Amino acid sequence: MARQMKDSGVEWLGMIPINWNVKPMKQILIERKEKNDPVRTNEILSLSIERGVFPYSEKVGGGNKAKEDLTAYKLAYPNDIVLNSMNVIVGAVGLSKYFGCVSPVYYTLYPRTNDYDIRYYSNIFQSSAFQKSLMGYGNGIMMKESDNGKLNTIRMRIPMEKLNMVILPIPISKEEQEKIADFLDEKVAEIDSVIAKTKETIEDYKKYKQAIITETVTKGLNNIELKLTGNIHIDKIPIHWNMKKLKYVFYIKKDIAGKEGYDVLSITQKGIKIKDITSNEGQLAANYANYQLVEVGDFAMNHMDLLTGWVDVSKYSGVTSPDYRVFNFIEKSAYSKDYYLYLMQMCYMNRIFYGFGQGVSNLGRWRLQADKFLNFTIPIPPLEEQKEIATYLDGKCSEIDKLIAKKEELLADLESYKKSLIYEYVTGKKEVQQTTIIPFPATISCKDKRFAQAVLLTKILDEFRNYHSGRVKVAKTLYVIENHIGFDFDTDVIRQVAGPLDEKYYKAEAIIRHNNWFHVLTQDGTTRYFAQKNKNQYLTYYGRYFKDYDVEIQRIIDIFKNLDMNGAELLATAYASWNDFIIKGISFTQDDIVEDIFSWDDSKKRFSKEKWLEALNDLNKKQLSPIGHGKMTILENRS
Repeated sequence: MARQMKDSGVEWLGMIPINWNVKPMKQILIERKEKNDPVRTNEILSLSIERGVFPYSEKVGGGNKAKEDLTAYKLAYPNDIVLNSMNVIVGAVGLSKYFGCVSPVYYTLYPRTNDYDIRYYSNIFQSSAFQKSLMGYGNGIMMKESDNGKLNTIRMRIPMEKLNMVILPIPISKEEQEKIADFLDEKVAEIDSVIAKTKETIEDYKKYKQAIITETVTKGLNNIELKLTGNIHIDKIPIHWNMKKLKYVFYIKKDIAGKEGYDVLSITQKGIKIKDITSNEGQLAANYANYQLVEVGDFAMNHMDLLTGWVDVSKYSGVTSPDYRVFNFIEKSAYSKDYYLYLMQMCYMNRIFYGFGQGVSNLGRWRLQADKFLNFTIPIPPLEEQKEIATYLDGKCSEIDKLIAKKEELLADLESYKKSLIYEYVTGKKEVQQTTIIPFPATISCKDKRFAQAVLLTKILDEFRNYHSGRVKVAKTLYVIENHIGFDFDTDVIRQVAGPLDEKYYKAEAIIRHNNWFHVLTQDGTTRYFAQKNKNQYLTYYGRYFKDYDVEIQRIIDIFKNLDMNGAELLATAYASWNDFIIKGISFTQDDIVEDIFSWDDSKKRFSKEKWLEALNDLNKKQLSPIGHGKMTILENRS
């Protein structure tokens, strides 16, 4: 029965269960205001959107901060919600596992009474709908893309007096809060695991791209014989290449504009871009007349920050910061700008330029001085070879970039799904179903496994009567019910063209024909089922064998009922491959599952990779994630 809902009267919450209430945050959570005493703790807790709350000592470049005066810091205890008052709108919130102290701009919250589960309310803070609802409470501005190509964090401080008035939901009991929190702990952990593996894959692709660029710009194509250069950064080059100091190939330009009106160019890690100076956002200069000119085809580099800076060839005419370096070929016709752009970017990626820098690196000021730059030694391939290398790398990098883009799309989808999942459950729009882990095999009081399977098949056919019910759809529904609940019908499931199928399925069909429950008619390769006069007799057996599992059986039937043949094949095949990986007991990603599915049969490739990923996500959404019941599927022998 559908849950009864009511209007909460709160825009971000929308409809909530009829027996839930709402209250201002201050009636649920209290701000912890204890100031730190360094005698109690020197453990500084930091916060990030990706990691949540973690010790500052684990932060790259951390540690020096411990020398600061920590008396202005505030205490945080295990199971406190810690949030950055400046960044809460973008999700800089986490549930602490640690005792330590936090920045004065952080808030720490704990339950006012024992009636509230802190994990439930921590999840509310992770909901994108809740985060967006806070926009009107903050003081500050949203920043656009910065010079390193990344989105600046939103700086919008929310005063505690305003945060205290935000309306939050209160489920009917603490037990329901705990049930929701337990469910989300498990599901979010599963999603985060996939997110982490996807990020690892993206990093692997980036390293692969970096390795290809490094190998090709320094050693060329076609396995040419190499010679030693005596240079520690580029130790070998093809035997017919030369090495020259950069000052004999490039010259540094420094033409000051002298007037306003030019496009202002930023050097980002995504390339040189035209800066929007009309928005009054980001870092703006008082006078752009002092900026230096950049022409189309000029190289420009941020040599001020050799960690996050970058170099690119400009597609635009305009001006850029006088602190940046603009340079070009002494003799343009003798060199390929595409080849040397790959070479320069390789020097950033591999931190070769970084090794020649000087300054204060932990403050992001690690500069490559002009004399070090001009005396840097670079390879000089023949011009035609430069062009060949650039063309080859254009193709390879484009392929890798497409793979990275797809993975990044998947990341965005997973993050969006996680936030929407949290929202649906913390607002009561979806209810956590009471599930029982059934030991495998599930117990039924029938010694004849094939007869019991025939009874279950008849139940599916009976429920499907007014729906399209070809053999593919029915067989796939039976397969998922058997494996998800954990019935042992002595099946040997084969990886057939249309998805997983046990050949004994046909014996179950014979039993339902013999008992006049359903007639099975196959014409022109299509199978249809028609109810017979004795059909209702199966109900006696069904009640005897399956009454303890009827709710879950009905739930799975309802999922498959509205699917067409392709939809049933997608869901059951994705389930089977995923289940196989769990049975094997090895680590895997969604990509691994899709590759496995494509190995079943070429017909599986008629569905795109995106379709299979969607099927895997649907299994999650429909609470049909495989458990590892049953035996592994068998590759069909087509010899």
